[in-house]
Amino acid sequence: MGNETISLNFKRNLIQQMCIDHYEEILYSLHPRPVVMDNIDRLINCGDPDFGGAMYICPKCGEIKYVPYRCHSKLCSTCGAMYSLKRVLSLCNL
Repeated sequence: MGNETISLNFKRNLIQQMCIDHYEEILYSLHPRPVVMDNIDRLINCGDPDFGGAMYICPKCGEIKYVPYRCHSKLCSTCGAMYSLKRVLSLCNL
């Protein structure tokens, strides 16, 4: 423990890249409500380690794992899939 380097492999998904590529067009041509732009901003930064996360260290082996924060938006392909799965499971338990 001391000089370990933590590599953070961050790759944007297709929806994130589309929002980045067309951000100004969305903002200035479509004039969406502020809540929509807030969701797009969160989606763009979803999973980006530069916007924070949680560090977990195994007490037994000392392995370090960094988990970046997520946007929790239904628009996001990663977070939306988690939302859909939880929703289906809750409906199955009725």
